[in-house]
Amino acid sequence: MRGKVIARQRCPVCGQAGRYAVRDFGPGRQALVCQCGQHISDRPEIELIHKRKRLRITHGQDGQRFRLYEHAARALGVIRDQIERGAFYAESWQGTRASGLVWENYVSAWLERQRIKMPEGTYNTTEDRCKHLAWFNGLNVRELRNGHLEDFAVHLSQGRLKPSTQGAVIVTLRAILNGAYRRGDIEKPLTVPLPALPHHPRKHLTAEQQALVLKHILEEDQPIFLFLMQFGCRVGEACALCWDMVDQARSQFLIARTHSACRWLDSTKTRKDRPMPIMGWFEGWLSRQEPAVGRVPVFINPDAWTKERNYNNTCLARLWKQALRAAGLEHVPLKNGTRHSLGFALRHAGADMDGIARVLGHSNPKTTRVYVEDDLAATAELLGNVNRARVIRLADQRMTKPKN
Repeated sequence: MRGKVIARQRCPVCGQAGRYAVRDFGPGRQALVCQCGQHISDRPEIELIHKRKRLRITHGQDGQRFRLYEHAARALGVIRDQIERGAFYAESWQGTRASGLVWENYVSAWLERQRIKMPEGTYNTTEDRCKHLAWFNGLNVRELRNGHLEDFAVHLSQGRLKPSTQGAVIVTLRAILNGAYRRGDIEKPLTVPLPALPHHPRKHLTAEQQALVLKHILEEDQPIFLFLMQFGCRVGEACALCWDMVDQARSQFLIARTHSACRWLDSTKTRKDRPMPIMGWFEGWLSRQEPAVGRVPVFINPDAWTKERNYNNTCLARLWKQALRAAGLEHVPLKNGTRHSLGFALRHAGADMDGIARVLGHSNPKTTRVYVEDDLAATAELLGNVNRARVIRLADQRMTKPKN
């Protein structure tokens, strides 16, 4: 049985149920009319037998209820074509609330799975990016084609989002679609074009520039900035460093917590605890402090109004910006002026990629490679080492030979 369009609703005029037949009202105009001739059905259904099961389909693949006979008839044609191709899935013909393959429901389910895997801060950022994916709402995930994705990329480029934000949204879309392919929810992988991002060398400060900035920071605020410069941890991790993670007897402390969006999170960005040595000025400074018990910040903000009296990202960024301006330096984000500056310093000192990743707590080796790709001094040194090659000598002779 290849299916037919029926109506089972009760006629409000004669009271009979399911007594509807197709009637023509002109070219291309048909409707299901009750036998009494007084009522046209506005709740048509598709009835068919598939794999020895009787199915009744009341919604299109967009999750919307059939309201007209023509809508149901067109859907029946699509279903017959899907059955011929072996691509018919009854679950994709359900209402918006019930169908897990309708885009908005599919994204919600994906986010729920990510909530378990991601740190809270990363999850919140991913959830914000998914708001831009509402462009696909109403589509079934199995209906998506590369053309839809190309149109979405154009839509993003015409908005007010920065290229980096556009790229982040598309990376999130790729993650959703790759997961759909792995789960068997779509038949083939889809490609999403990434926007062309201009390459900007990552800004960083030299040790002399860092010292100049510190001169313009109040003495009571200097310790946390010195800590960021020496150990290269993330700003939120420095704000959340507490005495329960400091072991002075063993000369080490543990980075296992972060502070983000005015909240304390009991995990780092990579969800990995990172032990670090107590050394240098930090060892002497700690010995002069009065140790506390429990989750009490090591670095106390004298101007804080919260109970914990901790620093936060916004406060430190403001102090940093003011110090840069007073020092006469161009604006460099706090993370670049401390964390990334340490990465470049380690690279110039000859540290390998694994060593830099261990110090900075990178979980992805690609993240660490930025200190190689943006290191122009190292590139110049490598090129300088081949200047003795014969082809270079010949080129030098040709280019420097005086003209007659």
